[in-house]
Amino acid sequence: NLIDELSGIADVETKEFEVTNSNGQNLGGTNYRVYINGQTLVDGNDYRTLKCTSSKYLNNQMDAEGMYAITWEDTGMEFNAKGASANGSLKALFMIRDGNNNENMKGTVSAADLSSITIKIPDTKVNELSLANKGRIMVNNKFYYYDGWTAKVGENGVNSVTFKLAPESQMADQAEADRVKGDGQSNYLTTGSSMDAMGIPYYQNQINEFLRNFTQAFNDIEKQGVTLDGDKMGAFFVGTSPTGNTFDADSWDAKVQAAKKDGWTTDIELSSDGDSYYQFTATTLAVNSKSLKDSNYFATSTQITQGEAKYDTVEDLLKLQKDVRMFRGDSAETFLETLISDVTVDVNKTTTSSNNYSNLSTAIATQRTSVSGVDEDEEAMNLIKFQNAYNLASKMISVMSEMYDKLINETGVV
Repeated sequence: NLIDELSGIADVETKEFEVTNSNGQNLGGTNYRVYINGQTLVDGNDYRTLKCTSSKYLNNQMDAEGMYAITWEDTGMEFNAKGASANGSLKALFMIRDGNNNENMKGTVSAADLSSITIKIPDTKVNELSLANKGRIMVNNKFYYYDGWTAKVGENGVNSVTFKLAPESQMADQAEADRVKGDGQSNYLTTGSSMDAMGIPYYQNQINEFLRNFTQAFNDIEKQGVTLDGDKMGAFFVGTSPTGNTFDADSWDAKVQAAKKDGWTTDIELSSDGDSYYQFTATTLAVNSKSLKDSNYFATSTQITQGEAKYDTVEDLLKLQKDVRMFRGDSAETFLETLISDVTVDVNKTTTSSNNYSNLSTAIATQRTSVSGVDEDEEAMNLIKFQNAYNLASKMISVMSEMYDKLINETGVV
């Protein structure tokens, strides 16, 4: 039935209430209610509807623009299909689409004003960032939208992030900003969504982290060499943007080198739209246009005077395959093995869980059928039993009728 089908999609609870008047007297009727994920869907003859709306925010850096969210049509509030207490096939779809293994950015609010919120976070490497360039944050159980961010980067990585609030999410007054800030240590802020599942975003982030590490190491080696035409080599790998901008991370490398030379006495700034390896993702990675047009624009040695047969730069590049720790303490050539291992473990875990739930569902369905269903063999046996009982009862009535006839009509008659 419909409730059974709905229960496979989301958590369903049904309740039946007696209908009473204002004095509490039972009127003899009942009212039926249906709840999904703890919220009322049907109440007697009244019902609510859900609709899909295009999201104006991103949860993860590589999310597509305009992904759908589910909202209640009457209130516009989001339907929480992926909460910790939710279940069903609908949540499973969201786990695949949004699952990030709870690796969304989290931190404590250290400052806030009418147009920005700043948080402190544990030191995080730039190449590990998966923060969307525009998205949604939550603090004090309230959502705010941001359309850009800047971060402070120290010797050990990113240590604070300042979110630039979108116009529709700016603070109403300083009092609200003060509430968001709190004491500067206790208010907790989360970005995007947090899902305890290894879905598409999780594996995208793993790929991005590896390719950033690899392209940075590759570019660092190439930039030390000269092209076959004797010119100084630039970045071989670059990042691109939908607007056509190209990022080669040269300015970022210069900032890092200057900070190292200065002993990291001050933090350097990273922005969501600035030139850095944050802009390098699986969808934006490209080879620089010069190398695509001219094969000579590639460094094979550090000095052209060493001769064409000299290839010390190439030897250093080859070392990236095995000798350099690139991903989770392992080499570049084992990256896919590591990722496939993750996928295999996750698939086996999911398959086992699915089989267990399938067996449980089958057992429950069988039990329900045994209680509410009709067993044809049992019904046939009952029919025979009832027919025999009827025949015996009829025979007894016939015998009693003859006895009474003898006693009443024939006894004592001369």
